[in-house]
Amino acid sequence: MDAEKGGAVKTSEEKNRAVSDNSTNTNKNEEPDMTAEVEILAFKIANEEYAVKITELQEIIRYQRITIVPCTPLYVLGVTSLRGKIIPVIDLKIRLGLNGGVEAKQKKQKILILSGNKEPLGALVSLILGVFRLPASELLPPPPTLTEEEKNYIDGIVKIKNRFISILNVNAITRMGAL
Repeated sequence: MDAEKGGAVKTSEEKNRAVSDNSTNTNKNEEPDMTAEVEILAFKIANEEYAVKITELQEIIRYQRITIVPCTPLYVLGVTSLRGKIIPVIDLKIRLGLNGGVEAKQKKQKILILSGNKEPLGALVSLILGVFRLPASELLPPPPTLTEEEKNYIDGIVKIKNRFISILNVNAITRMGAL
């Protein structure tokens, strides 16, 4: 119909390009997005509260049978099967060098499937506390009193309901053999 009136007929590709050109912000002087949010999953290990970023979490599964693998580091509990795929499982309490704290019964324990450096990796935690969404500006750096090695395991700290929760660096804790 447009061709009959002398107008140019646009292909669907040209229409899509025009829509995306109109929706693209061309103002280079605009302030950066200060409303960026971070979602974290908080959990307990040895009566301490930790978290991982949701973007680094694949899923949460209930505790299931873990098969011990000989000659592995102490923090490696063994392997488990997840939909036919073999997943190594680590004990975060041992991996982080935490002492004390009474562990939850297996019913309450969960295995977090984390996006590891190469492959997914399971991490045993005592109790899931919940998912929290907060402004990225509320992420605090690790305390300067930590050693560089200790800082490698902490991405940052957040304060939620008057409690400090350390956000773990998933790449560091899933690096096998780094302990």
